[in-house]
Amino acid sequence: MLGVLYALWLAPEQAWVSLPRLVKHLRSSASALLRTLAPLSVARVHGQPGMGWLEVRNEGLRWQTRLTAEGRMQCAGLFDMR
Repeated sequence: MLGVLYALWLAPEQAWVSLPRLVKHLRSSASALLRTLAPLSVARVHGQPGMGWLEVRNEGLRWQTRLTAEGRMQCAGLFDMR
């Protein structure tokens, strides 16, 4: 989970990141990545709200994700070492 958040945190603010690119970068499978993203997203899973740290969208055949403002704030607390 931290690897996913870190990769998204390194992306430019508000930039959508392709899920296939994340899968390749993290050396993961698409299904494992989607299972990781679900509880972090704004979506409801089994009736429970996600954490709201990221958004996932499907643009035709292109799956993409990005951090929300809340996600960026949380990741700054985790990864900003300045």
